[in-house]
Amino acid sequence: MYEILCRSPERPFALSASSDVPQGDHAGLVLHMRENRSHFSEPARQTFAVLGAMMMALSILPALSGHWLVPAYCLMAMGALVFALEYHKRSKPAGEVLEIAHGTIRHRDAYGNATHMPCRFAKLDAQAPTPSSLRLILHSPKASVEIGRCLGLEERQALIPLIASALSQGRR
Repeated sequence: MYEILCRSPERPFALSASSDVPQGDHAGLVLHMRENRSHFSEPARQTFAVLGAMMMALSILPALSGHWLVPAYCLMAMGALVFALEYHKRSKPAGEVLEIAHGTIRHRDAYGNATHMPCRFAKLDAQAPTPSSLRLILHSPKASVEIGRCLGLEERQALIPLIASALSQGRR
């Protein structure tokens, strides 16, 4: 999911006050992008518990026939699934911030990597190697950065005209 914000000089990612940008002018585009992850509800967790119980019940017959590894593998599979779900719930979703304002592009990812580039020669390249994948890459003579890695395909497609219009306004 993404959120479109107006830039404010009070934000920590804003342009510095020492720059030659007029302080009253807040035109620009700020995109906060974050991976869309919804946690499982209690009924969904109960469904997984019922599936695990059914898997163990179905492994009783092979165990009675002397195949003792079947229940062990079923138990390990359910344990791995529960561990993966809990790890996913506790992990921080991936996110990015893209700011295009006053002739400058600033990008920051979830790992703290920041990229700064001028808007003047920047261009947006939308690469679609397959119909189900789309990569958005901002190119400039000195740097390039892939944006929207944490978003889904439809959200990336919706961002193309927004970013293209912000780039054209940033060039002026």
